[in-house]
Amino acid sequence: MSKQHGAKSTKAAAATGLAAGLGRGFGGFTGSQAIDPNAAAAFRVQAPSAGTPISTQIDAPDQIENHLAVPDLDRELMQCLQHLGKRDSTTRLKALQAFSSLVSSKPASAVVGVLRPWCYVYAKLSTDTHRAVRLEAARLLGQMVSIAGKAAVPHLRMLLGPWIAAQHDPHGDTAAAARTGFQSCFPSEQKRVGALLFCCSEVVAHLTTNILSTPEQLSDPRRDSSVEIEERYERVLSAS
Repeated sequence: MSKQHGAKSTKAAAATGLAAGLGRGFGGFTGSQAIDPNAAAAFRVQAPSAGTPISTQIDAPDQIENHLAVPDLDRELMQCLQHLGKRDSTTRLKALQAFSSLVSSKPASAVVGVLRPWCYVYAKLSTDTHRAVRLEAARLLGQMVSIAGKAAVPHLRMLLGPWIAAQHDPHGDTAAAARTGFQSCFPSEQKRVGALLFCCSEVVAHLTTNILSTPEQLSDPRRDSSVEIEERYERVLSAS
């Protein structure tokens, strides 16, 4: 057997073993139940069609309200999440800071309860035109996933695409915060690779959607100026 063939066989065996391990948990998550490989089907992003807003990227305020209409959410966390859809960037930033403080003081079960609506909100905040909002959102994402632990697994396929893109944000502090949070939740190279393999289809779909979208599809023309629309488009494209 040649050295080259032997190296390929070793890599293939390692990949196979890692993929098999995903069914029993991965990264910092060690759930005892197998993860359904079809669980992400409902979250896959389709290639955009002309003139169609990308709701998984930029939700209008009324759409965010729909995402937050989930029973049994912690009332205080719910109020903060609702404020994250406000037009004013100062209000969004203050809501993020208040949300972070609440997350630190709430039981893990309350944090897990808001993970699903947070997925939609984070996809929007990760491309916010104001860097301070993107920075705080990146910090908060790592904080929430760390607290949730293995309970975050069902939501990772919705979160990982925006999370990976945020690690390449042109704003250095935001990119660093996103990387720090990701590396904290997945502290070894093997665990980070495992997370990416687990969410590979969704990450690729997210980045592909970003690349194929028009500036208007990545923004809300009803609330964003032409300058903001173009700035977001260039930033999202370069991060993808």
